[in-house]
Amino acid sequence: MIRASIDSKRLGAFASSILLLVLLGLISFGGGGCGGKPGAAETPVFNGAPAGVKAAWDGAVTAAKTNDYAKAYLTLMDLRQVPGLSPQQVKAIDALSTQVNDNMSKAAANGDKNAMDAVQKIREAMALSRGR
Repeated sequence: MIRASIDSKRLGAFASSILLLVLLGLISFGGGGCGGKPGAAETPVFNGAPAGVKAAWDGAVTAAKTNDYAKAYLTLMDLRQVPGLSPQQVKAIDALSTQVNDNMSKAAANGDKNAMDAVQKIREAMALSRGR
């Protein structure tokens, strides 16, 4: 009886996590995306950006490459809000965000604890940003 209760809770949390990922993708990217191509992070469009913007981009790229999903995703969401980004920079941010989201979704669906923890961190950060 206890085992069934725990499994039901896990399944419910897992389903909620997958739903959150789908909603994040739809809300954050307007339903579009580039398909998560491996080269999404390899772009020179931030080379001439202000130091803080360049550092944030580089940090997000590094986090994405090391599967630090929460750091990558949240950094990219913050970066997306910076005023004065060029259309190419916005496109690069959206492309890498989509790639991170796709990779995190696949990993979470396969039971990767790191990815599931990242989903929870993102959920908590979004709730805080909305004042909940």
